[in-house]
Amino acid sequence: MSNIILEIKNLNKHFKSKEVLKDINFKIPKASIVGITGPSGCGKTTLLNCIAGIIHHDSGNIIFEDSEVDSDTMKKNMGFSFQRNSFYFDLTIRENMYFFGTQLGLSVLEVHERTDKLIELVQLTESMDVIAKKLSGDMQKRLDLALALLEEPKVIFLDEPFNGLDESVRKQIWELIINLSKKHITILIISHFLEELEENANYFIEINSKGKNSEGFELFKEGQWCLEIIFNKVLKYTVKEKKIVSNKFSSHYDTKTQAINAFKKFSSNDYSKFIKKVEMFQKKSKNK
Repeated sequence: MSNIILEIKNLNKHFKSKEVLKDINFKIPKASIVGITGPSGCGKTTLLNCIAGIIHHDSGNIIFEDSEVDSDTMKKNMGFSFQRNSFYFDLTIRENMYFFGTQLGLSVLEVHERTDKLIELVQLTESMDVIAKKLSGDMQKRLDLALALLEEPKVIFLDEPFNGLDESVRKQIWELIINLSKKHITILIISHFLEELEENANYFIEINSKGKNSEGFELFKEGQWCLEIIFNKVLKYTVKEKKIVSNKFSSHYDTKTQAINAFKKFSSNDYSKFIKKVEMFQKKSKNK
């Protein structure tokens, strides 16, 4: 079995006459944190809903663990935390966990064991019997995450999980997300906090205003993150050219953080020099 947990091929979605998603293609490795970016209204949430089987896509293939799957299979393997809270405000944390656990068809013993484990994971143990509407915003987000994990999914979708939270609280939620990734869970995140996504995500999917992700989009390794920005924003490379140039610069930065910091510090002169070096490799590769 490959290291790819989820692959999307030529996915398209219309709402009446409006084309929302067009020929979306990407592959996602297991246990990765994937940031989904793009302008407002470009179809990011629609993309997650299509993958999750909440709404039907018009055409294309969704491949999960090397097999094409239907919406029911996706729902069984995925957890969701969307912009609106998914719990009942008049129930306690414990009651919410028990109610949704039984709705999923878990036994009483399974619900009890998973509730204790998950509430400890999201650090809400001391508030188990507090009514949800009395929880702070970050505690409600943690409860949402715990509910998303009840069915022990392999993939979790988080749609704007940091809205309304201050920086210190967002940092705590990021620590929780990174911990989930270490437990071999794959996480797809939509967030407008782009700098935090850049710092914490392993990979990125960018959707443009026409509902299409970048042509020839590939998930580059961390050390190639800065190059991918240059490829998509500045130079129009073919997929083959991208691979050749990427390999040449694969060790240019040791970590994603170094690449981000270096890119931010580029003066216009430094940037031009770097582009010229990339173009030089491009010319050499064409002459081979």
